[in-house]
Amino acid sequence: MVNQAAGGKEALASLAQVPVDVVLLDVRMPGMDGIETLKPIKARSPVVEVILLTGHGAVDTAVKGLKSYQGIDMLSRSERESV
Repeated sequence: MVNQAAGGKEALASLAQVPVDVVLLDVRMPGMDGIETLKPIKARSPVVEVILLTGHGAVDTAVKGLKSYQGIDMLSRSERESV
């Protein structure tokens, strides 16, 4: 099953109702951004895998998310295009 949310607050409300294995987040979302949304997701469910995306080349933000929340990998746009 796939659930969809328009922003961070809606995503957190949905996750409180329906447990999931994987969350796909955009760094730039209305209201709470992806980094702000990531923290409560991991606090509630540390085993949930979170994939954090951005189409805006915000490498510094992606690195912050990786370091702050024990992320393990990052794929830049140039790497993605060559795959």
